[in-house]
This record gives sequence, C-alpha cells and structure tokens, in this order.
Amino acid sequence: MLRPRLAGAFTIVPEAGDAVWLVAGEDVRLALRGDAIAGWLPAVLRACDGRRTVDELVALAPPAHQREARELIEGLAGERVLVDGGAALAHQPVPVAWRVEGSGALAEALRARTPGGVATERAELCVLAQDTLELAAALAVNAARLAGHSGPRGAGRGDRPPRWLWVSTGPQARAFVGPLFLPDTGPCLACLVDHFRLRSPVPELYELIAAHPGPFTAAVFEPAALAVVADLAAWKLSLVAHEPAPAALYALHVVEVATLEVSSHRVLINPECPACATRGT
Repeated sequence: MLRPRLAGAFTIVPEAGDAVWLVAGEDVRLALRGDAIAGWLPAVLRACDGRRTVDELVALAPPAHQREARELIEGLAGERVLVDGGAALAHQPVPVAWRVEGSGALAEALRARTPGGVATERAELCVLAQDTLELAAALAVNAARLAGHSGPRGAGRGDRPPRWLWVSTGPQARAFVGPLFLPDTGPCLACLVDHFRLRSPVPELYELIAAHPGPFTAAVFEPAALAVVADLAAWKLSLVAHEPAPAALYALHVVEVATLEVSSHRVLINPECPACATRGT
C-alpha cells in the first residue's frame, strides 16, 4: 500500500467517545474503536485520497496515536477498505522535456521529436528506447528507478522522483509504448513484464530471454510504422504537463505493425512483484 484511498463512497461519522463509523449506503457499516479515536481518526481517513503516502497519513495523527494509526491503515488495507491510489492520482504536472536512453532507429526518432528538437540532460523525464528483446537491460533500469537513482545525470529538479517511459519495437510484430512509470507508486516495468508472461503461450521464454547475455538482433521496422510509434510516445510524453492526468498517460499502448492499430490497456501493480517490494508496496 503506497498511497491509500478509500475504496468506496464512505461517509465518516465520529461517535461521541471512542468510535468512528465508516458508512457506505445502508448495507456497509464499519466501526473503528479506540481510546479518543473520534478526535483524530476522521482527519486521517479524509486525507486518504490516493495522493499521500502512509507515512504522511500517519503523521497527521497525534504522536501518541501514530502507531495505532499505522495499524488501522494496515488493517483497513487488508480488508480492502483502503486501496492503492495508483499513479494517476499521484501525478504532478511538469514542463514537457525528455531525454532518450538507447540507440538505433527508434531512439533517434524519439530524439528528433524532443520539444524544439533539442534533448536536455536535465529533463525530468527519461525514455528508454529499445529495438531488441533485451529485457535484462530494461529491468535493470527499472530497478534503478525504483531505488530512486537515474544515473549520473540525477533525478531532475527538486525532490521530484524520476519518471520514465519504456518504448520498444523489440517484439517486431508490434510495438509497446508503456505507461509513465513512477518510482514511488503505481506499477513498474517488472509488473508489466509479468503480465506479459502470464498471457504468453510460452511463459518460460521470458526467463530465457532475461538471462540471455546477448547479442540481440534488432527488429526491422518499416519507417511508417516507426513514425507511428515515435509520434505516439511523443504525444504521450506531452501529457505530463496536463492536470489532472489524462488516463492515457498511465496506460500501455500497443501498436500492431500489420494494421497500425493502436490499443490501450490498463496496467496494474502485481502484488507479488519483487521489484515493487523494494519500495514497500
């Protein structure tokens, strides 16, 4: 649970004394009891909007009740009264600028589409462009982002966490323009790869490819199809300046080469993702 929000339209009703009720309609009623709980818990629950971390919520309780607040949040998450808010609710608009990591035709096409045609090393957004199936390299970048590192160039301005986009033409029959990944909430690339694995008719191939040291053969993409992929990625990156966050920014887009059809898919956190576990999911 990274940034909790109430799972339903709960009305928060403090009871004089030592109880707070969560009421959703006529059929859902939950009583939370504790010493002087009515004096501090409603404010904590109202702040569960999917934008604050657990630590920030706990800090809203009086010091003497912060341990109790953390235990209540964990208990409500276990009962699915609180759920993770996800990346879209944690969205912070930033100026549109990005830098590209990777080589090959896709990387060059994305560099050519940077705002003003100029890439900036201080951009708060990073794009990893791949034209091969080199999963280990992509997952290594994912692990570094989750750890809060973005290489020698830093994470961007202020204390904003580094955000990044994965774009790949490696599958050759299709291209992936991933959701915008945030290191402190929402799914990560390892979650997405695991969803791919679960849907694959040959799931063991993913472990084999991830363990392969190389070399990898670059996919052959027609210029028209490559332009569609690069334009889609650039358009998605332009959405970071919007508030509230457009849903498309945090969705996976798949471009089918044969038809140039583009489909959109919601990406969820894998609750058993070992990569996400490093950030306390």
